[in-house]
Amino acid sequence: CVTCVLAEYLWQKLMKQPITTNDFSALLTGLLLALNLPSTIPLWMCVIGGVFAIIIAKQLFGGLGQNFMNPALAGRCFLMLSFSSAMTSFTVKEGSSILYGIAVDAQSSATPLMQVKEGTLPSLKAMFLGTTTGTIGETSVVALLIGAIYLLARKVIDWKIPVVYIVTFAVFDLLYQTVVGGAPYPLVYELCGGGLILGAFFMATDYVTSPITPKGKIIYAVLI
Repeated sequence: CVTCVLAEYLWQKLMKQPITTNDFSALLTGLLLALNLPSTIPLWMCVIGGVFAIIIAKQLFGGLGQNFMNPALAGRCFLMLSFSSAMTSFTVKEGSSILYGIAVDAQSSATPLMQVKEGTLPSLKAMFLGTTTGTIGETSVVALLIGAIYLLARKVIDWKIPVVYIVTFAVFDLLYQTVVGGAPYPLVYELCGGGLILGAFFMATDYVTSPITPKGKIIYAVLI
């Protein structure tokens, strides 16, 4: 968050542009980018991602309202391409548990959807509550839904994009179901895993890069 605000301020200062950091869009970009990162990623990588999101994906296209894609998502994509190992390394805090006879504070683990891919079904309760691996903002479905309900109730976002997005996703998931243990696994695992809810309610609804007409929102959500 600090990097994104400073990057925007310094760029606009150097380019002799009006300072717009008080609209909090840069702060929001930093927050959304952080939610798309593992908790163990080095802070210097966060700084690089924040600078890329603000300078390359936002300011070079003309600033707020002119960027062609969500700056936070652009920062995440850049970090994934540049530092794929750090972006896909997750740990679960284990306290003083014993692993192979050795006391450990944390252990590396695959994300729930990776476990499904490997042929095992993770705990649905852990996926819903968020006591599992993943990026900071994608693990707890219950926390994301509370935030989503708040945004919908305050009319900050419209229901069309996230609902149509999730329904379309569900339809295609049923058409191309993954088989685990000789049988298709329940759709609810996909709905509770990964960044689906984070993407649907907090990323796809970005004002600048999403349509404004009702029909446009539906087409956009289906294509996502």
